[in-house]
Amino acid sequence: MRHLTYLLLFCPALLIGQATFQRYFELDGNDVTRSAVMLSPDRLVMVGSSQDSNGLTHCAILVLDGEGALVSSATIDYPLRTMGEAIARQSDSTFWMGAWRSPIGIVDDWVVYRVNAYTGEATGFGWGAENVDEQIRAMEAMPDGGVTVVGNTGDLNEAIISRLDADGNELFRKGFSIPGNLFTIFTDVELLPDGDLLTAGQFRSESSFSGYFLAKISAAGELIWSRQYNDEDDPEQVPSGAISLCVLPGGNVVLADRHVQPTGRKSPLALLINSDGTLRSANRYLVILTSGGTSRPGFAQGLRALADGGFLLFGAISSLSEENETGFAIRLGAEAELRDWQFYESPGENTITGGFPDGSGGFWLYGHGAICPGGGNDDFLLLRTNENLEVADENCEVTDRTIVQTELNFRSASTGQLFDRDDPRFTPPPLMAVGAEFEDKICPRVEVVPQDLSSAICYESPFRLLESARVLSAAESVTTLGILLVGAAAGAGEFLRINDPGSAIITGNGTTEIQLRISESMSQDELVALLSQLEYGIMGELTDGGLRSIRIGAAKACLVAPPIEFDFIIVPNQEQTINLPQDTLLCPEDTLVLNPATVGATDFRWSTGVTTPMLTVSQPGTYGLTVTNACRRDSAVATVSEAESRSLPDEELREIICLGDSLNFNPTTDPAVSYRWEDGADGPARTFREAGIYTLLKANACYEATTTLEVCFQDCCLIYYPNAFSPNGDGVNDRFMPAPSPDDCRAITDWSFHIFNRWGAEVFATEDRFSGWDGSFRERPAENGVYVFELRYFNGRETVAQSGSVMLLR
Repeated sequence: MRHLTYLLLFCPALLIGQATFQRYFELDGNDVTRSAVMLSPDRLVMVGSSQDSNGLTHCAILVLDGEGALVSSATIDYPLRTMGEAIARQSDSTFWMGAWRSPIGIVDDWVVYRVNAYTGEATGFGWGAENVDEQIRAMEAMPDGGVTVVGNTGDLNEAIISRLDADGNELFRKGFSIPGNLFTIFTDVELLPDGDLLTAGQFRSESSFSGYFLAKISAAGELIWSRQYNDEDDPEQVPSGAISLCVLPGGNVVLADRHVQPTGRKSPLALLINSDGTLRSANRYLVILTSGGTSRPGFAQGLRALADGGFLLFGAISSLSEENETGFAIRLGAEAELRDWQFYESPGENTITGGFPDGSGGFWLYGHGAICPGGGNDDFLLLRTNENLEVADENCEVTDRTIVQTELNFRSASTGQLFDRDDPRFTPPPLMAVGAEFEDKICPRVEVVPQDLSSAICYESPFRLLESARVLSAAESVTTLGILLVGAAAGAGEFLRINDPGSAIITGNGTTEIQLRISESMSQDELVALLSQLEYGIMGELTDGGLRSIRIGAAKACLVAPPIEFDFIIVPNQEQTINLPQDTLLCPEDTLVLNPATVGATDFRWSTGVTTPMLTVSQPGTYGLTVTNACRRDSAVATVSEAESRSLPDEELREIICLGDSLNFNPTTDPAVSYRWEDGADGPARTFREAGIYTLLKANACYEATTTLEVCFQDCCLIYYPNAFSPNGDGVNDRFMPAPSPDDCRAITDWSFHIFNRWGAEVFATEDRFSGWDGSFRERPAENGVYVFELRYFNGRETVAQSGSVMLLR
């Protein structure tokens, strides 16, 4: 429920807040917090802007009490655009506020107000040259009760610094620029312990060279020194314009912004600088999702020095979808080293702009965001944390993240000049009260105590599941309750119901999934009473018992709590299935475990006197079991006989066969032994046509063994060659040809036979294994003498080459 407040600036507080919280304030549309300050233990002020439904932006001021409760809210009474940007403490009751108004188009004029947070009295001091765009960026309180204001001109592209005394009289007004730059902007200012001022900003040159700068300015408005800083590896990197500054107790200075990686992914950046402006280090902080290992784009928005010498870095990183943002606070040491971090999530989005100690050990953090996604409108965001920056026990699911620090390559150089400015003055418009709503992020938190479901339940009729229930968070933090039955057998007719048929908030009553929609008029007692009526039941007969689970989930709009779960066991009132073997063999020197695998049984009694669910036996015999469950008692018997079985030997066999043949393996078998080949082939008899190692697995009732068979193939082919032949036509030895063994050379192919004379000339060639040389050359009888032959053939595994000589005689 949102709380609506219409108050004048001096109205008292109405709400005492929690010790820690994450609170959203809505004014009139898209609301963005720019700055906040603690005036006293009971006054906290926030300033920013609010964009209405017409797209017009208004300055917005929230005054809160010491517990973060809304006291009042106001805006500048001006018909055109106003923008609240900065705030600074003047006293326990008064503060300075920096803003700008837009009298024409996009031209802005500086406005400074001194406001009393208790009475609502406000005095305005304004100035700005006609048709010159001037914008305030930050303020710093001065020891004399005055204030220093910094910003820039949008037309002249100059940074501006002005100091006012406690009565609003201007002591000086200066401009600052870096020659040759397109623009120079002051974004933050801090008072140094020696009374001088340190300003931070950004610049951009005509050549796209850009970076950050610091300028030390005396209390009288004189430039002491100025230095610029930029990424040496990427000099065209453009600062975001939200550069923040803080001075550490040891004198070092920190600048924070966002750094753009070469991939385009942005990450928070912190520059650590010596008190004289020389650069110490540049550090990037990558936020990594521990589940996916990927970095998320992010940026820095604010800084706060800590008393221990370190500092806090505030900002936001993108969500999983990169559509929303999650605010963060990173605690760093005096050398910018990582110490700790916290993230502030919501289903919508959050950005943390800044923060400061709350005076009691914790911290106030401020920024803007939305509890739920959608709508495109942010609210003012205020968090109160403990000393570890935590918002205690939100009871919401969070994303696991870690942060990795890397050092960047930055350089620095002297730069810039300061000069006088003289601008006309005007009287700013007054403040007026406006309405505001606020809402805390409170995740639903419901506690339930189930009935005693520790024993299995014999189902006879519907029964209640809960003994009690209560809402631990605020009553209005629960708008929906979902109750789900898990593990119900399909078609068994199991259901959940709440015995309140007249209630209009229950949907799904009588099914396995009930949803309760909680109206604002329902009290916590009524909700608890309703929830306590939750029952489990079955339409028809229960046939499938076993484990059932109940899940209860609570939600408020987009905020969802982790589900509550509890289990129970249901037993059907029917004969139990006791899965004992009827006839089992026990091997020598072995034991056997009898497991009845009965669901829902509460008592086991074996005939041996053992009362455990399983029984280990080492002797043959008859073993009886009586099983009792929530419904009945049943029995079963298992007979264990001694196995008469001999051990099996392991064997290793090796068979060699000729190429082209096959091996018929047909071992002697035993009917008491089972056989199977390891490669899945049917067995044990088998024909082998390929070489390899084959394993036959053998098993009887008690033993296992293997027969390993190695099948090898070899070339058995023998070829006969005559050493002479006489082609004289007498029918005896008239042709010369190789003679392969008809039995052992059946596998040969690719026959190639050639004969050459003593000069190397080919006299005969054939690819027909049954053709020979008749002793002729070029259709004439060849001369007597010695001839050389060559034979090539493929034996089924490789190509074989043979050669020799033969004598031709006539």
